Amino acid sequence: MLAALMLSLALSGQTPQTDQSCSDDNGVDRCARLTEDARALGMATLDVERATGTEVYRIIQIDGYGRLMPGIAYERRTGSSPQVVVYGKEGARMSAPVSPEEWRTVQSMARFADRELAPLPDEPANPLAGICLHSWLSTAEIANGARRGVPDQPVRRRTESACGGGLTTTFAFDLASMAIKAFPDCDLLDKSEYRNDMTRLEQCLRFKGDRLAAVELMNQVGWRFVPDDAEDKALAWARRLQPRQTTRLDWGGTVTTGGGGARSPVAAFLARFQTDNPSLRGYISTLDAKSSTQIEATGRMDMSGPDDTDLTAPFTQTWVWDPNSLAWTLEAWIVQPFVPVR
Repeated sequence: MLAALMLSLALSGQTPQTDQSCSDDNGVDRCARLTEDARALGMATLDVERATGTEVYRIIQIDGYGRLMPGIAYERRTGSSPQVVVYGKEGARMSAPVSPEEWRTVQSMARFADRELAPLPDEPANPLAGICLHSWLSTAEIANGARRGVPDQPVRRRTESACGGGLTTTFAFDLASMAIKAFPDCDLLDKSEYRNDMTRLEQCLRFKGDRLAAVELMNQVGWRFVPDDAEDKALAWARRLQPRQTTRLDWGGTVTTGGGGARSPVAAFLARFQTDNPSLRGYISTLDAKSSTQIEATGRMDMSGPDDTDLTAPFTQTWVWDPNSLAWTLEAWIVQPFVPVR
């Protein structure tokens, strides 16, 4: 297997980028927008990093719907030990130190990350075509001219679609899986709720304050938030929200209070509303953990209105930790009236 890989690499060398490997799901050339995407994540250009003597191995990904995901960079800046940095939009950022073993592993992983695998000599000329939809794009960028004992070399980069996934795609997803281990609280996010480790890191970047508390709450309520597949919707809402007697729900001006598990007036109201509006969806945008016992959340509820009009309603929530049930309980939830999506 290794011999075959080496032969394929030797045959391929450094090949120019193709339009297909750079096009996202919306047909946008992300290679042409690479500098703009890096700037949106607060990342310096690779040429600037190299000029300042930084040794860096990083990825920028576009998901299957054309959305810019966080950037992940393993960096060794002049005068500093190696670290991993996760870059997000609007200045969101997380960083953690990297062990010598991890650093050497990343260096090894990056050796062929910008190469394209060429067909082996005995591979069929026209393999069976497949259907690939909503493919992720991965860009690997490497500047390691500052490595001790290694000749200076230009920066290396390559963008690849997961439809023809090869070394660049593998490097990108492996780097994300390695990076999340550097943030143990983020790594606690329920894997079954997310597509991959990059989407878990994206979620974790939205947390402020006590990140561990935010992760605990997110695991309780779930990324999808609305229990659309539950037979007993009132019970499902009660398990998510853990309402108590002081819980107050203001749903577009309709106020409901009270706990009591599945018999909670709050859970019952939400179950009825969801039954009447089966398209209801909910999304938590931010979790600001003020402490280990209090969290402020923002988000939105979406649903279809008359004539299939898309409706949305922003909301705010307050959660408090209940030491008796050892769970987060909803203290207050204010949902604004639904309005058409602009």
